[in-house]
Amino acid sequence: MKFAKYDKISEEEYKIFGAASAMNNITRIGIIKILFKQMKTDQSLHHYVENYSLTTNEINDRLKKEYNIEISEQMLGQHLKKLRINDFINRIPVTTDHEGNPLKTSRYAYFFKDYAIVNLFFEVSPLRDSLKRVFNLYKQSEERKNEDNCVITVFNGEDSGNTLTLDKNELAFIGKRSADRPIDDCSLLALSRSYDTVSRISKPHLTVYNENGTWFIVDNSTNGTYYSNKKLDKGVATELPNDSFIKLSNGPGSAVLHFAYD
Repeated sequence: MKFAKYDKISEEEYKIFGAASAMNNITRIGIIKILFKQMKTDQSLHHYVENYSLTTNEINDRLKKEYNIEISEQMLGQHLKKLRINDFINRIPVTTDHEGNPLKTSRYAYFFKDYAIVNLFFEVSPLRDSLKRVFNLYKQSEERKNEDNCVITVFNGEDSGNTLTLDKNELAFIGKRSADRPIDDCSLLALSRSYDTVSRISKPHLTVYNENGTWFIVDNSTNGTYYSNKKLDKGVATELPNDSFIKLSNGPGSAVLHFAYD
C-alpha cells in the first residue's frame, strides 16, 4: 500500500476545505436556501436581524414543507452547528414568542450571514479573478432581469459577458455567426466563430421563447444542447427553469449560457 505525502495546508486552505465539507450535504444546502430566502424577503429589514431569523422549529417545518426533509431536533442542531462553525450562518438568543410573551426557556434563532458565500469564494486565491468575473456576470443578470424579460448571458470563451435581454413577446435564435442572411423578425444572440461546435445562426442552435408566462427552449442543433448534463430532445420544447445554465454542444468549442428571469 502506498501513501501520498501531503504538504501542511494553510489556514486559508483549511477554511475552504471546511466550508466545502459543510455544503456537501442536502440538508445543510436546504437550510442555507431557507435562511437566504428569509433574508431576501425584505431587504429593508436587514438592519434588524430579529426580523429575518428563524428558530429551529421554523427551520424544521420549512425543511419538511419545501424539501420533504424530516430530521430530529438533535440532528438539526448538528447541521446548524457545522454551518455556524464555517461562517455561513449565525444565531441570536430568543427570549419571547411572536406575541412578546416571555419564554420559559431561552432558545436561538438563526440567520444567513450576508455575502458569506461570496466572501468565501474571494478567499480562494488561485480562482479569485475567475470567481469575481462569474459573480459580476451573475450580478449583471440580476440587475437586468424582470418579470417581462429573460436575460441570457454568455459565461465562457471569447464572448464571455455578452448579454441578450429578451422580452417575453419576442422570439430569440442563438447560434454561431455566419455569412448567411440572418433570420428576420426575431432577436439574435450570435456567437463568435470560436465556438466551432455550435450551429450557425442561420440554422439556429437554440430557440428561446415565452408562452403564457413560461419560458421554453428548443434544440435545433447537430451537436446537441445540454441541461444538467442531460442532452435535450431535438425539436422538443423544454421548460427553462430560472437561473439555468445551458450548454450548446459538448466538449471543446461549446458555449455555456446562463438564463435568468423573475
